[in-house]
Amino acid sequence: MPARPTVTIGLPVYNGANYLRDALASIAKQTFQDYCVVISDNASTDETPEIALSAAAADPRITYKRNQVNIGGNCNFDKVFEYCTTPYFVWIGHDDMIAPEFLATCLEKLEASPDIVQSACRTLYIDPDGKPMPINPATGFYEDDTGTRAVLKVYRTAPLAGTPLRWLGRWQCRREVGFYRRLAGLGCVPALLGPVGETAYLRAFVPGHPLSRQRPVPDGFWPRLDAAMSEVHRRDVAYVDSNKPENVLVGDDGRPYLIDFQIAWGSGPSRRLGFGKWWLGRLQREDLYHVLKHKRRFSPDLMTPDELVRVRQRSLLIKAHRVLNRPYLVVRRRLFRWLRRTGRILPSGSN
Repeated sequence: MPARPTVTIGLPVYNGANYLRDALASIAKQTFQDYCVVISDNASTDETPEIALSAAAADPRITYKRNQVNIGGNCNFDKVFEYCTTPYFVWIGHDDMIAPEFLATCLEKLEASPDIVQSACRTLYIDPDGKPMPINPATGFYEDDTGTRAVLKVYRTAPLAGTPLRWLGRWQCRREVGFYRRLAGLGCVPALLGPVGETAYLRAFVPGHPLSRQRPVPDGFWPRLDAAMSEVHRRDVAYVDSNKPENVLVGDDGRPYLIDFQIAWGSGPSRRLGFGKWWLGRLQREDLYHVLKHKRRFSPDLMTPDELVRVRQRSLLIKAHRVLNRPYLVVRRRLFRWLRRTGRILPSGSN
């Protein structure tokens, strides 16, 4: 009786004739060969059955299963997992290509540490010709089997009007991850779950919503937001992006949460004296000004006479920002309108 393989590769597919051969070819090139493949065909109407049956006839490690009717993508993923009888399992899409060392590398990590239950790798997006395809900045929400949710933020790697920007995405990601690590342990900042590749990171999901006129601000929120900003400041960090209400979340628990530290400013040992100390203090004062501005906008009836006086006293930095930001916004809007019209970038929402 042949020994049971170490890993099952589950390959759910529906009308995947265009890339299925390439996916199977990349599996065949694995340096780790102790595997079996189960193809679960979700009632394809193209050449998928012929390709899969031909592959199964050529390699006894490949099994072809076909659903009589299309049961939906999610159910087909579940179904191919049900066929697994090996110690390890991995899903591979019909349009995925895996590097020759993929299985060997992932299994090495899993077997070296019994407490690790999942192993993943870096992902490279490719176009129909197999060439690396850069991506635009995006934010995604994910949920595991226990219902725990997380937020994935991906920085830009796609060129802008022909200008390479992957280096910028790497730098921005490292910078923001650094601030999340610096602010670790604060109740007002979602926990960092870790970097994902060079240009993305994962953080904890906060149940709640951004500041908005459509939803009432809970009692006691503004003193809590003041305290939260002070906690950030005590870590020698200025939030800087506090002027945007969408960056201030109202948690379902009534507490404030701060997200997105991509333009935050931090003071290290070399910046705690002289100009660095002054500049940090200046930015932190603007943070508190914007907290008052949000309070006036969303809860004007709670403003005290002193707060009304303070919120009208715009600093020179705020005035300069408003003067300089107006032409920037005008130029930016016109530039992006021209780039979309000429096809240099895709319109928002394009696939």
